[in-house]
Amino acid sequence: MEHSLNCNAISCRKPVGDRAVVTSCSHIFCLDCANSVNLPGHDPHTRSECPACKAHLPHPDDAVISNLVPGEEYKSIVLCGLSPNVIMECAGRALSFWAYQTTHEIYWQQCLNSKLANRFTKLNMEYTKSMNEAKAQVETLQNQISDLLHEHELLKKKGEDYLQAYKDKSRKLQQIHNLYEKVKRRAEEGPLQQAASDAVDSSILALPQPNVLGLHTKQSNYGSSRNFDQAGHLGLANRSTYIPQTRLNHLGVDGGWSQAGQLRCD
Repeated sequence: MEHSLNCNAISCRKPVGDRAVVTSCSHIFCLDCANSVNLPGHDPHTRSECPACKAHLPHPDDAVISNLVPGEEYKSIVLCGLSPNVIMECAGRALSFWAYQTTHEIYWQQCLNSKLANRFTKLNMEYTKSMNEAKAQVETLQNQISDLLHEHELLKKKGEDYLQAYKDKSRKLQQIHNLYEKVKRRAEEGPLQQAASDAVDSSILALPQPNVLGLHTKQSNYGSSRNFDQAGHLGLANRSTYIPQTRLNHLGVDGGWSQAGQLRCD
């Protein structure tokens, strides 16, 4: 199947269809492009130059409208009456025109292919560069993630150590607080005990004084009746009186004292 010819205008390059304008410089244009530059006109003075090669077209037959799909009747009479030399010359020029158009199309496709290949190479280089940069970024991010995970583990371990240290210090603080409360209670109870002891001593001092002032002077009245029991009390005959140490000191009695600190007189 023969390929169709394309318009030689660089800005067009579309298939020409059944009718087109051909020039003596072996170029072909679609009717739209030809009419835009006034190629089909018969007046050489108003005709434009060839849009493809800028060649001047001074003769009326330098640019004509050609039927590219002729009917059978046209084929049977178009070369009739011409000599074989003219027929061969016309056929040779027609073949040269077709060969030029084919070569032109091949060259155009080669240029287009070269341009696309260069574009593809450039895009491939950009793609390769982008992929390498992306891989480098991914590797960098992976390294950062690995470092962050390692740092996270270290911080987690450090946090656990801090938590354990906090628990230990809290336990020690609680122990110190409990010890402080005990010491505080003892410190508060000491004055109370002293005050209670002073109150008892005051109460005893306020009692009526018994006739025991002669203990030092009348040793013969008591004789050997003064003794101390196992609890440290002084026994007085026919009496059972317990006198605290502070009271006896006040009375000037110098006797034996028991572990409980009291003197028993009988």
